[in-house]
Amino acid sequence: MFTKVIDLNISEARLWLKAVPHLADVPIGEFNLFGGTPSLLPVEELERLLDFYRTHFNFSEATLRLEGEPGSLTLPFLTAASHLGITKISFGAQSFSDEVIRSSGRMHNSQDCFEAVHNARIAGFEWISVDLIYGLRNQTVDLVRQDILKARELNLEHLVCTKLHLEDFMKTRTGVSMQRPSVWQKKIKEKTIAPN
Repeated sequence: MFTKVIDLNISEARLWLKAVPHLADVPIGEFNLFGGTPSLLPVEELERLLDFYRTHFNFSEATLRLEGEPGSLTLPFLTAASHLGITKISFGAQSFSDEVIRSSGRMHNSQDCFEAVHNARIAGFEWISVDLIYGLRNQTVDLVRQDILKARELNLEHLVCTKLHLEDFMKTRTGVSMQRPSVWQKKIKEKTIAPN
């Protein structure tokens, strides 16, 4: 299965090179391996993918960034990825609360997140980014605050905090705390009751 995924990626890149040959000469600034959780790839397939891109594109100034699933970011995998020239890693913790992570249907737990950061430091990654989401099921303002404090303790190079936007929640929820309207809801309410 993984071989086919890499084969398809390389085939698509070849189509782009055929259609726009000058793409091969444009210096790549940052090459991101995202989507589909590339940390689940066997190291040999990851190496094959990178070999193709380094051979066919201008990687003379490129930095390489990999997105992963926390539970798959083991020390052996991250060490191998570092040897392949990947210097940046990012992953979605979503939260550091095991209850919130579980209710979000994720496979990892908070300990996996802490170990992923620790492993990335040992493997020599120079840039570690973690994604947190607020507005998740069972998440309170206090839990969001704790997530931010834990992220600060990890001394990350980069942190992304994103609000979850699901239509059913947007209509029924009021803010992270569900206790008062959020700013966008206040504006809508003010407009709808404004006198003529």
